[in-house]
Amino acid sequence: MGQDPPSVNGVMFRDHLESYYKQVMFASGTPLHRSVVRGDLDVVKLLMRKGAHPKIKDSQGDIDLQRAETHGHQVVIAYLEPLTMKTEWPEYQFTDWK
Repeated sequence: MGQDPPSVNGVMFRDHLESYYKQVMFASGTPLHRSVVRGDLDVVKLLMRKGAHPKIKDSQGDIDLQRAETHGHQVVIAYLEPLTMKTEWPEYQFTDWK
């Protein structure tokens, strides 16, 4: 019970670099990245309400809006586009050092 809950903005495997390097080719990202790929607008909205940051890059350097565009999820694109445009870039990107 003493552990902090995982961050909604945590990049998968960032605390275990060996696993992270093995997963880089699969575009490891945040829970928001996963929901965007699935096109699950309800989960995307929930994560955004919980503080998900739409400009965190996955291990391939893509943000959530780019993933939505790649997968053709138009409703997710329509929801994320205005939020992404008005959001500042995070001060630190875990994936920038790779």
